[in-house]
Amino acid sequence: MQIPDAVLTWAIDETRAWIKEQRTIHRPAGGQLPPVAKDAVRGFFTPAVLDSARVAVLAVIPNPPFLEQARAAGLPVEVDFSIMEGLTLVDTILISQAVPPTDPLGLMFHELVHVVQYEILGVEEFSRQTFSVLEEVRQRL
Repeated sequence: MQIPDAVLTWAIDETRAWIKEQRTIHRPAGGQLPPVAKDAVRGFFTPAVLDSARVAVLAVIPNPPFLEQARAAGLPVEVDFSIMEGLTLVDTILISQAVPPTDPLGLMFHELVHVVQYEILGVEEFSRQTFSVLEEVRQRL
């Protein structure tokens, strides 16, 4: 079953708004990348990415408030942000205290890749592609 365009558009709009809202909330409390992390990944990312990225440590990464509604609308959303080690919101990386990273430098590298994706795609397209991937997975099941 294909997801109706109206549902997909709603999900993309909600996701984009939530990403922007959470970035606005958490970026001011974020600090620059820790020097050890910056040094470890310097050869893979531009100085602009490394200088613009901020890291905020949270007790737990919050779930978007619209997840249950998205599931009820038929979106194959099987994610629980509260059990994630990290999450990137444009140029702001959230790290969870509830789920300490098993490989902090690996996590930082992974999240910085998302910073670059946001830089290339923008929030709208990043959000759209997130749900496009979910739809592709759903169709394969």
